[in-house]
Amino acid sequence: MKQMIGFSILLLLIGCSNKTPHSLSLFNDKQDINVIDQTKKLFPIANYPQNSTRWIPPNEPGYRQPFLTELQQKKAFNTLLAHYFGEQSPWNGDYIQSVLQDAKGAKRNLSHFAEKFTAANVSHYGENFRLLDAGWKAKMQHRVSVSIADRYTPTGRGITLRETAVRFLPTAYPAFEDPREAGQGYPFDMLQNSTLHPAEPVYIVAVTADRSWSFIISPTEMGWVDSSHIAKVNDHFIQQWTTMAKKSLGQLLMIMPVSLISRAYLDLPPVPVHCCH
Repeated sequence: MKQMIGFSILLLLIGCSNKTPHSLSLFNDKQDINVIDQTKKLFPIANYPQNSTRWIPPNEPGYRQPFLTELQQKKAFNTLLAHYFGEQSPWNGDYIQSVLQDAKGAKRNLSHFAEKFTAANVSHYGENFRLLDAGWKAKMQHRVSVSIADRYTPTGRGITLRETAVRFLPTAYPAFEDPREAGQGYPFDMLQNSTLHPAEPVYIVAVTADRSWSFIISPTEMGWVDSSHIAKVNDHFIQQWTTMAKKSLGQLLMIMPVSLISRAYLDLPPVPVHCCH
């Protein structure tokens, strides 16, 4: 009986040792790889150097020719100024008033973002690869239950103190789509809308009950940002900041770091702000 058991175990071990895992055999077979991705055969990476000088040789005529003409550069710069400090700036009361009254403006965006991630028929996953449940959805719905005024108020004007993420919901935690699907899951955080640089003008539309998150309008985006990453500004600050910006002082933060701006300019208590190191 013992001999029979030992013989059976030996056969089992021999059988296992002769089997190659499917995943290994798949990727060791060159033909299989070509079937999976034909571009590996058509465009082998060895034929395409990754050094940019191979494709744009420094000794070629026109190497230092600007991509944009001087006129195009000036036009682009004026458009930037308009979005940051002019007619379409978050500091422009008329512009913000139009956004607040627009049927597709701030209110619609806020409710649309919430519906997109908290509706009963949508599913997203957390960083632990588990479904974000009804409790998470209810928490987010509670956070975004804020009122948005129909009229512009000067006290809503602000400025970013550091690089900050613009989120679709007031949370720093990620929400992934089904990680079993190609192009989904980590690291594709679906709650990440955009990013704002230091010293960008914003208009604060609403804040959460605990005041930790602010729904803002920026020159390019709407969304939720960490409230500690922004500060409110007054007329005196805006006048001086805008004047310097229109003089094309590109290194404004180095000349006058936000951490050193006087309390007379910012509606902030005298606490250090480390944003420009």
